Amino acid sequence: MLRSLLLLLLIYDAVIYCRAYTLVLLSDEAGYAVGTLQIAEQQFVVLFDTGGFSRWLPSTLLPPACLQGKERYDVNSLTRKSLGRIHVSGYLDGVQRGNIVTDNLVLGTFVIPGFAFAEIFESTCQTVSGEYFDGIFGMGKPLPGSGHETFQATLIEYVAGYGIVQERLFTFRFCGKSGTRGYSWFEKGELTLGRIPAEYHQGPMTYVSLQGGIQWHIVITKMAYGEQTLCELCYAVVDTGAPTTVMPLGTAQELLQNPEIKDRGQGLFYVLPAEVSLVKDFKITIGQRVFIIPSKELLISKPGFSIYGAGYVPNYQGSEWTIGLSFLRSFHTVFDEASVRMGFATVQC
Repeated sequence: MLRSLLLLLLIYDAVIYCRAYTLVLLSDEAGYAVGTLQIAEQQFVVLFDTGGFSRWLPSTLLPPACLQGKERYDVNSLTRKSLGRIHVSGYLDGVQRGNIVTDNLVLGTFVIPGFAFAEIFESTCQTVSGEYFDGIFGMGKPLPGSGHETFQATLIEYVAGYGIVQERLFTFRFCGKSGTRGYSWFEKGELTLGRIPAEYHQGPMTYVSLQGGIQWHIVITKMAYGEQTLCELCYAVVDTGAPTTVMPLGTAQELLQNPEIKDRGQGLFYVLPAEVSLVKDFKITIGQRVFIIPSKELLISKPGFSIYGAGYVPNYQGSEWTIGLSFLRSFHTVFDEASVRMGFATVQC
């Protein structure tokens, strides 16, 4: 059902505007933001992941029982070219291996030849219940010297290099109610390549430089739950591939000092119906500007409880936050590769 809806939206809603291109996004039942891209003659449902860099699709080389329900890239594509290298990546708790190949990326009437990705031929075949994407396309760059030079050219660089867009930047917007489709944080959104749609936000855009020039890592001035300061000069990665925002373990313990926030285990927080009114707004200071996320925007209502939009990873000892869709739905977010910065403004839906 979701695949059919995405294909219809691709046909009717994908927009080319003044050397920019907009892709429609929907949430699957697992909470991931997915859109549709055409590779060669095939349409794929793709998760656009700013938290990673690798691009992969399952291929017809995979055993039939592996990753069932996902569209498989046809390794007999007439425009496919092998680069003679293997890509290995982690996915969930498993590992995937694939041949690095190139093929045509099709955006509307535009064809970009030589678009590189990995065709997966071996996998531990793990999936998350409710995920509907076929593959993942990372929207960041790998670290220099990491051995992943194939993915140094990002999606926006391919699109800008062929003149489809003028500016080497992209934006995400997420709109609609949470919880309308499983564990979704939004209903419909847009990934806009090459343009910052002014109609997608209200108020000014606030920009911050990338931390160490690494995509898409920033320093957030302050984060607070109500009047409780959770961190100052907070290191964070902005990750459109993460449904829920993840905080460091120590910060999670501080948040749990508020009795309305309860721990379900495995990194998940929840709120009981009688205590929803006690949940406080979340305040995020970016640069000198304070953004307020109303408490109701951080809850997914389910029978008997509400899921809270922040959590933790058990045994994670790092200090970096992962800003996921649960927070990003309140922003129109700019990923400016050319200027090595990010922009945030209050979303307008």
